[in-house]
Amino acid sequence: MTINMKKYNVIALVIISVIFGIGLLCYVIYQRNINIYESVSIRFNDIEISDTNLIHVLSVSPLGRYIPIKYNYNNQCWKTSKGSYSKSIILVVNENISYKIKSVIVEFENKIFDIPIDDLEILTKLENEIQYVLPAEIRSENAFFRKAAYIVSGMIKTIIIVFLAIVLLAVLVYFFRKNSNKIMRKQLILKWLKIVGFSIVIALGLFYGYLLVKYTLSCYITAILLIIISGLVLWYFSKLILKLYPMLAKHSGKIKKILLIIIAIWFCIETVLRITGINKSYNEKLTSYYSSGFINNNKADPANPHLFVNIKNSIVFDKKSEFTYEMRYNNDGLRDIDHLLEKQKDEVRIVCLGNSFTEGIGAPYDSTWPKLLEDKLKKVCNKQVTVFNAGISGSDPFFSYMLLKERMLKYKPDIVLVALQVTDFNFYRFRGGFERFTENGVHYRKPPVYEKIYAVSYVFRFLLNDVMGYKKKYLQSKEDYNKDSIQANIDIENCIYQYYQLSLQEDFKLAIVFIDSRYNSRYAYLIDKFKKDRNLTVIDLIDYNKNIENLTFEDLESYFWKIDMHCNSNGYKLISKGIVWNFSNLGILDSLNNLSAIPDD
Repeated sequence: MTINMKKYNVIALVIISVIFGIGLLCYVIYQRNINIYESVSIRFNDIEISDTNLIHVLSVSPLGRYIPIKYNYNNQCWKTSKGSYSKSIILVVNENISYKIKSVIVEFENKIFDIPIDDLEILTKLENEIQYVLPAEIRSENAFFRKAAYIVSGMIKTIIIVFLAIVLLAVLVYFFRKNSNKIMRKQLILKWLKIVGFSIVIALGLFYGYLLVKYTLSCYITAILLIIISGLVLWYFSKLILKLYPMLAKHSGKIKKILLIIIAIWFCIETVLRITGINKSYNEKLTSYYSSGFINNNKADPANPHLFVNIKNSIVFDKKSEFTYEMRYNNDGLRDIDHLLEKQKDEVRIVCLGNSFTEGIGAPYDSTWPKLLEDKLKKVCNKQVTVFNAGISGSDPFFSYMLLKERMLKYKPDIVLVALQVTDFNFYRFRGGFERFTENGVHYRKPPVYEKIYAVSYVFRFLLNDVMGYKKKYLQSKEDYNKDSIQANIDIENCIYQYYQLSLQEDFKLAIVFIDSRYNSRYAYLIDKFKKDRNLTVIDLIDYNKNIENLTFEDLESYFWKIDMHCNSNGYKLISKGIVWNFSNLGILDSLNNLSAIPDD
């Protein structure tokens, strides 16, 4: 019995040490990039409230993400939240007001820094903007324990932790004084090490559980913790069974061995599945984190929550393993320049609606298909042509309809292109149709209760997708998936007819553009349906690529990024070329001249 207890103690201590070591290592690696900007308030001298729209304050996260800091109109400053984690804070100033700014006032830890604008380090100087970075002395001290303390923010929580630590220390002193025997002390130390160790395991489990609930975090550490905590639960459950049924006590050794084997096999399968990438989601291929499609992350325009847009006048760097491009958004939250509201004489205005393929993910701004379309049309049209890029990454036909109705009709478009792409059907699985728009904001469909486990465990994904036959990414059985596919076609079809009704009311030409993304089977019903309807104009780029450009599936691969799967610059050129060809062939723009004037490049 003593030998078994010793083995048990050793195993427990090894497990605790490994978990603690992994957690500590990950935290150390992460915290090296952290500089705590603790309730920093930033003000600019000599500017008016209206000028704040031309200034953007960005927090750079430890993982390199650019997070806009909102302007607080009540306090008339940009202010970070307490305990926020940042590598740096960048100030983006438009050159139109840079001459007004003499200095920047930064309030930090009851200190006030009045920094002349000329003393700030210039990060980059672009065509219309200057990017400054806050100096190093504004940052919190680079202390490990101080950063660790901010994991539990708030004075009350800190007081509770200190109080519990004092109580624990007092109890330890009391027991040590009472048990003077060396053997007793050794046992006491082991006992307390186990208590502290298991407390750490539980704390880490709760911490990663909190991240899982709040962010649907799925990393390898989370999976390991799930396996270990599940093993501990099974372990104590087996001990409870043995107490309830003493006749099974003779098999206790075998039961414990079986549990250890199960945990070991689970760990190995989880590791192999993650290495091979089986059932890896699209977002995990790009960022290594699972992202739930059921979560509405669009908070760019709090005043209009039904609009799916980007933050106005913001700058984001789209960093992927295959490319990095700057994304600049205008006053409408679109990847476009700011356009004049008043329409010029003989000006033709074209609004392009769609998702990330229209916004132009995977290419610089001048290589997006709306911009290339404008460049091509200007060469062959005898009128002034202005093309508006109203594509939003992550949008769909329903969000695009609201964007057109609420924000783009003010520009009085002559032609509206609604681009459909296969991910529109994917998004429908998570969002539904127009029923998402309610008086209380936008509400997506409810996720299945097991999605959190799906996010963490690749073993669970394998069982659900490969054994039970559920559709990958959508967490639906084949039967539910087929029903939903039928309903998606019906709702998207009805949505397009809403566009058509709006075109009659607002007097613009409507054209439905089917983007070729190589996997086009879901389009078949809608393409056939819309082509038969004489009221609708259809630009079928799938047919264009196949019969006009004579491109095979293998040929099309060179027009897309391999991992990201968006078009590259050549892919967007192909889209713009196909749309111009259809413009001429379908008579969409009657002022077009000879298409031979358009260069292929």
